[in-house]
Amino acid sequence: YKEAFDLVDAFCGFFFVLTWLLFVHRNQKSVSIKVIMGLAGITSPFLLNFFGHTEINAPVYLFNLLWMVQLVGYLQDPRSFRLWLLTLLFLICLMLHSVALLFLPVLILFWIKQHAPGLHRKHNLVNWRTVSYFILIPVFIAGAILYFFVFEDYKDPRGLQFTVQEYDRLFL
Repeated sequence: YKEAFDLVDAFCGFFFVLTWLLFVHRNQKSVSIKVIMGLAGITSPFLLNFFGHTEINAPVYLFNLLWMVQLVGYLQDPRSFRLWLLTLLFLICLMLHSVALLFLPVLILFWIKQHAPGLHRKHNLVNWRTVSYFILIPVFIAGAILYFFVFEDYKDPRGLQFTVQEYDRLFL
């Protein structure tokens, strides 16, 4: 299975770097900014997930980047085709990893803006009060309940050896 992981990781890594460089080239006018952004993207430490590290997150990173690049493309040219492509990429990202649920509010707002522009103009749906009341506070409360009462993750029954530092316990 290691060979399969290596092939998928290298494939996804190649297309990740290619997508990043094309994105930077298309969206930046200054050559110096293109070089800095390009180097920052292709020398990021998390790229080790693509090259030589057996990990299942390589397709997740690739498709999340594709979604974000398509998001910028939609903001620059808001056509219905791009919104459908965003939705398709969202579903693929969601199948790969649940972190893609963080893209859902943006996608819903773009659908509202595209197909019900009057509703979007009448009611400013995105402000700190709305986000706090309906997203941040419920997520915080639900996360605290799950952490402390349902999963009891703060209780770690594993024994620590003498070679483990105190701060290493956080990463066990």
